[in-house]
Amino acid sequence: MATLFRRNGIWQINYSVGSKQHRKSTKTAVRRLAEIALKDLELRIFKGELKERKTPERTQIRDVLRRYKLHVEGNCVPDYANHVKYHLKIWQDFFDDHGIQYLQDISEKAVDDFFVTALKDRAAKTKKEYLTSLKACLNRAVRWGVLEKSPVKDVQPPHRIVRNIRFFSKEEVKHLIANASFDLKVAISLLVNTGMRLGELWALRWKDLDLPNSQLWVRSYDGFTPKGRRDRNIPLNAACLEVIHELSSLRNENEIFVYRLTKSYKRLSNKFIRYSKKLGMKGRLHDLRHTFASHLIMSGSPMPVVQELLGHASITTTMVYSHLTPSLHGREVGKLSFLAQKQLTTCNGLQCSALERFKSSHPDFLGKLLLFHRDPATVVI
Repeated sequence: MATLFRRNGIWQINYSVGSKQHRKSTKTAVRRLAEIALKDLELRIFKGELKERKTPERTQIRDVLRRYKLHVEGNCVPDYANHVKYHLKIWQDFFDDHGIQYLQDISEKAVDDFFVTALKDRAAKTKKEYLTSLKACLNRAVRWGVLEKSPVKDVQPPHRIVRNIRFFSKEEVKHLIANASFDLKVAISLLVNTGMRLGELWALRWKDLDLPNSQLWVRSYDGFTPKGRRDRNIPLNAACLEVIHELSSLRNENEIFVYRLTKSYKRLSNKFIRYSKKLGMKGRLHDLRHTFASHLIMSGSPMPVVQELLGHASITTTMVYSHLTPSLHGREVGKLSFLAQKQLTTCNGLQCSALERFKSSHPDFLGKLLLFHRDPATVVI
């Protein structure tokens, strides 16, 4: 049984399949077209094309998390897979402590409790990463057919406090490179001159380098996808080419990746944090990406160009560097000199001198003009 009804000017269809009621919009305000859609739906129901969807049985959280960990291991790079697996372990411990055994028992309140207890005093970014891992797991469970709908689909991560961008000065970068060990020196040089993310450097292959054209490609391949899922090319300056040629001379024949001077990029990241702190320039490797972008902006590079080089999907993300350009704003606006002050002064001077000459040759003109406004008939000019 299916019936038409109108809502906000658009025709809707109420129909039932098995024991469940459904509603579907015809997306039209014309009744004749809505009736055609109704007949088509009734025919599909009669043919059995629309079947009642069975509600999945209650599934143990532990089983789904175990299955998803295997999925991540087989489809993601090892470092990212370990990252996600650790997140899911913390979620599992939380669910066990709070007696939440089934997927259907996960709720927005449970997520809020997790943030308050398991991630107390942690940064908003960290909480977002844990929520992202759980969402990905539950979305996969929906695709597997063991969950009808993700219970955390509409849960939003905590708001992140935007802080000033940390970037190094040119002198600081020189100091960092000059005193670093070889593995750090290479990483710093490549990151600060290309603006790549650390994960992108770690996934960079020799085949992604186009040395004849002095550029490299950040692109997807089996086991790696750049953030934003966008491939891009980055020009290589002289400093980068020098470092790459040095790495090339040390390369083994079967070596696939450009940078493998440490066991993992996490270890490299922690080593840089300790190193920069020792030099009194506390920072992270990701700050080298900020350094690349900040110095481009301050040297006058257009925002869209910086956006492309960084691989930002939206220019809104790149606009976090806009506070670095007040002098550039003034310089650009200064180009719009429609009427310079000198011209204005000269013009006013000419106007004033012409008026003085006119008044001296027509001494009674202003008086006659006033009388003319009062009584035009009495004034003879």
